[in-house]
Amino acid sequence: MHRFILHINRQLQVTGIWLAVFCLVGTAPAGAAEQLAELDLTSLSIEELMSIRVVSASKYEQTAAEAPSSVTVITADEIKHYGYRSLADVMRSIRGFSVSYDRVYSYLGVRGVGSIGDWNSHVLLLVNGHRINENVYDSAMLGNAFPLDVDLIARVEIIRGPGSSLYGDNAFFAVINVITRNGREMAGVELAADAGSLDTYGGRLSYGAKFENGLEMLISGSAMDSQGNNTLYFKEFDDPSSNNGMADNLDKDGSHRLFSRLIAGDFTLEGAYSVRSKQVPTASYGAVFNDPIYEDFEGRSYIDLEYKHSFADALQTRERFYYDWYWYHSDTPWREDGSVTTIINKDIGRARWLGVEAQIDKNIGRTHHLREQTY
Repeated sequence: MHRFILHINRQLQVTGIWLAVFCLVGTAPAGAAEQLAELDLTSLSIEELMSIRVVSASKYEQTAAEAPSSVTVITADEIKHYGYRSLADVMRSIRGFSVSYDRVYSYLGVRGVGSIGDWNSHVLLLVNGHRINENVYDSAMLGNAFPLDVDLIARVEIIRGPGSSLYGDNAFFAVINVITRNGREMAGVELAADAGSLDTYGGRLSYGAKFENGLEMLISGSAMDSQGNNTLYFKEFDDPSSNNGMADNLDKDGSHRLFSRLIAGDFTLEGAYSVRSKQVPTASYGAVFNDPIYEDFEGRSYIDLEYKHSFADALQTRERFYYDWYWYHSDTPWREDGSVTTIINKDIGRARWLGVEAQIDKNIGRTHHLREQTY
């Protein structure tokens, strides 16, 4: 994969950008995210590594040594250094985790436990603390269906073990919190282009800034298209009646993503939108083999408004209001035994939901922390 990135250090005052921001805008990561994103973790001592601050283990900022879980942090510098192009690539690099791929979705295994087809429902996936698992299949999509371009990631915090007491459903094997970059880090326009094998092309246009009045913003759009493998062989269908097990030109994959956030004082507004289409070459669920009709379409979007304030007496409050969308559509070709007539089965999933989260934190000693939270 070859990549080209152009970074322009100037503040663009463009009306179109402002209109887009107020249509789709987003939240800030926890404090010190920009410093962490620039760290070379291999150059740090054990003491320095243990002092890295994380927010996902207890839902407030603390050092990795203080966190009550096994924590792994992957920074933007590591993502760039190793050339990870998706969240699935990032998770493959984490000890105790494995990723499998069935030509449509990426599935996460945790400490030797994993099940293809469970849509990663036993892992909670977050973006800046916002829940990405949807409420139809509880899926947590890691590959090209993930709603965030990997170049926008400041760091990924992986918390091993159950976390349902803090996060609720899905936080059984692990919690994965993707923290995004700040607008101040971008400080202008970024243009990026990708080109790779299998006729794979992608591009990203992003703009970020922090203005003199304290307002901070980031907005980004990206797209990817891949023709995939021209031919895939499946021995289960190795018969003249099914093209000798050869699936021809049935591996196309494409996605479009928008992400934005706006920070004004204690308020943060975040929005994301993504659409993905993927041809299915495997003829799963008894479908007709080597039929180009078989294709999955999936979309995910949300708007999240957060208010966070710290008081002088070590008291912090955080309130979050959000509205989410999810949709899924699949066209699956079927034939009854002995029939030459193809029937198109349409699987459709739709969901919209509202949510409110309130959290109050109080330090009552060097090692004691009191919390009240409501969903």
